[in-house]
Amino acid sequence: MQIWPDRIKGIMDKEELILTLLNVVWSNINPRLVKTNRNTKSKHFLKNDFQNAFVNRIVGFLGELAYVTVTADRPGIFPGGWFVPDEKEDNPLAAKCYYTVADSIGGDLVKVYTVLAKHMPEKQLFVLVAQDGIDVRNLSRDSYAYYLFSRTESVFQQVSHTEFFQCWKKRGAPRPQLPDIRDQINRETVAYVKRLLSNSAISAEALRLKLLDRFVFDVEIAGHHLKGRPSDIDFIKLRSDGCIVPIDVKDKYVSRKGTLGVNLDHLPFFLDLDQIFGTESQYVVRVSETGPDRALVEWRYIAMREFSLARTGRGNCGANGKDAEDTPELPLADFKVWSPPGTKDP
Repeated sequence: MQIWPDRIKGIMDKEELILTLLNVVWSNINPRLVKTNRNTKSKHFLKNDFQNAFVNRIVGFLGELAYVTVTADRPGIFPGGWFVPDEKEDNPLAAKCYYTVADSIGGDLVKVYTVLAKHMPEKQLFVLVAQDGIDVRNLSRDSYAYYLFSRTESVFQQVSHTEFFQCWKKRGAPRPQLPDIRDQINRETVAYVKRLLSNSAISAEALRLKLLDRFVFDVEIAGHHLKGRPSDIDFIKLRSDGCIVPIDVKDKYVSRKGTLGVNLDHLPFFLDLDQIFGTESQYVVRVSETGPDRALVEWRYIAMREFSLARTGRGNCGANGKDAEDTPELPLADFKVWSPPGTKDP
């Protein structure tokens, strides 16, 4: 996977980059969607359910960020994209468009989008690319170039940001400017999430990628437009036979029962993608220690279809922000071991 080049300017200090990402994510913690804080014994510093939801969202990034780093020199791995449907729509795949935030429209990305176009003929397919020389401390919708994939010519055609954002109705009034979490969250919580993202296994380039991606969703779409329940593909693998494989990456603890879980909403979503693309999406898990720093133990993976067929029970297997009864689980032994970057799969 090619990650962000030096042409993106602005934040050079990793700590400042992390703080900007945290501000972006905090801006979209929706009070209507925050669940009751059920398990915060290990995070006694959390003051309310909003902070718990915020921490869970950051933890949800850890596997993706580490995956970007370990696959940085590996061809055939591309950033995934978002399905964000209209207001009150619960099915993400009902979205009018699909979009990816990528570092360029070059290379084999056109091959990926050719496959997407074949299997999703009803959707507009966009790619957003950061403009040269942007300052990622002061992002706006003008910080990106917008491209629409042409099915007839199999090329990316540049369009205005208006054409992209008209996929969603505008809010009556946009949300206010980005908050500073240091003014709204206690210092212990801020320090905790900053420490998680400061892990040496997470590169500054991976953080830039995540920031540029989340800014579009958390600030520009969620902050200015009405939307339904979204979902996303973390990564896409382009196989040598031209097929694509959606990849979902998460950071999980092994439960006391020796199991790993998958988020309840993700399983049917990826099984639907398997039907659409005629493939087997992969679930990749960065297995972490149960301590506060979530140190890496190993990587594991399993096909989503295989998980669905073999699931044996339910339980809270390291899921973040989900109730225990909402987490399908399988024994750790059912997952294959992955030793990046030396091994080819997943």
